[in-house]
Amino acid sequence: MHLLAAKPGSIDEDTEPYDLNQCPGDVIFISSADSELTAISEVRSEMDSPPDIRLASLNHLQHPLSIDLHLNQTVSSSKLVIVRVLGGVGYWQYGIEQYSYLLKENCIPLVLLPGDDKPDPELRRLSTIEDEHYDALWSYLVEGGLTNIRYFLEYTNSILKK
Repeated sequence: MHLLAAKPGSIDEDTEPYDLNQCPGDVIFISSADSELTAISEVRSEMDSPPDIRLASLNHLQHPLSIDLHLNQTVSSSKLVIVRVLGGVGYWQYGIEQYSYLLKENCIPLVLLPGDDKPDPELRRLSTIEDEHYDALWSYLVEGGLTNIRYFLEYTNSILKK
């Protein structure tokens, strides 16, 4: 088996493993929406005190080896992990199982948000952050726009400081 280097901005639908080769960061944000990842990157670059965040496309974390590498190299020393899961637990079952296990073992908060504006009780139940924080983070992303992305990033900073 061989690894393919992830290419920013591309979506590859085959099941080859990817090594995202990311260094650790305080916040890990994973989403399948390239526009959301781009907006977060853009807003973060304009902030005076941005969170130390690593962005990853869920599309590159479909293969179990990709998930395991990301967990070991990047996620295991983070302070907060946020994942937008369009399609619920069944869409990314192995990832949710592995992230949940590792993060629980390391007392790292996990936020599993729906990828749309429809509540997902199972994702909420599997999340390990207070409801108040869950609702705020999800609301900023559902509302969208660069202003709400800024509020989202500022809110992640406030969670890290507690």
